[in-house]
Amino acid sequence: MDRPGAPLLLVACLFALVATGAAVGSDQPTIVYPEHEQRTVAPGETVDVRVFVESDGGYGDIGLTNLTLGVSYETDLLTVTDVETASYLEQGTETDVYDETSIDDDNGTAVARQWRDPPRDGSTGIAQFATVTVDVADDAPETNTTLSFVDSRAELAGSYEVFVYEHNATFVIDHDAPVADESAASGPSTDDGQQVVDEEMRALGLVGVVTVGGLAVLVGWRYR
Repeated sequence: MDRPGAPLLLVACLFALVATGAAVGSDQPTIVYPEHEQRTVAPGETVDVRVFVESDGGYGDIGLTNLTLGVSYETDLLTVTDVETASYLEQGTETDVYDETSIDDDNGTAVARQWRDPPRDGSTGIAQFATVTVDVADDAPETNTTLSFVDSRAELAGSYEVFVYEHNATFVIDHDAPVADESAASGPSTDDGQQVVDEEMRALGLVGVVTVGGLAVLVGWRYR
């Protein structure tokens, strides 16, 4: 029996597939990640965690104009003593860049926010966004603990929010660990950062293609 609704459903599926591809190719998610996703630390050590942002911006070559980084940690093992913003939003067309930071050690949280005013076209690329200074407790046992990046937000020019992928920093507390020389540390290569974005963007695109493609196959089988 002919089912006249089938072609329309198939067309709708194909349209959704095209829309998914267009979305993946336009407004890109923002990636937030630490310089080192895992590092070994000693009790009593002070560690500077450099946090980087990567974004390809959005449709029409617009970039980020407002960034917020949320931090969460276990207060019995870690204490955030300082949060400083860096230069990410200074990229792009020159404008004024403002920042604000806060630490709530009672609740184990910290926030760093930076914004452009006027926003102009925003900022894109890879650059450091903040440095979070952490003290490891003197009496910390040998264990693993995480400096989590949570509730982060990224806004494109035009006040349009984009999705944020957050990669946490894990500390392996080792009583025999040597104290790191922070002055010798260097930032991550752009190749490593680009690999993170490429892999996650491929995954995002694959999810959309597989989901919509599977729906098209199902509809085609149902109405054959």
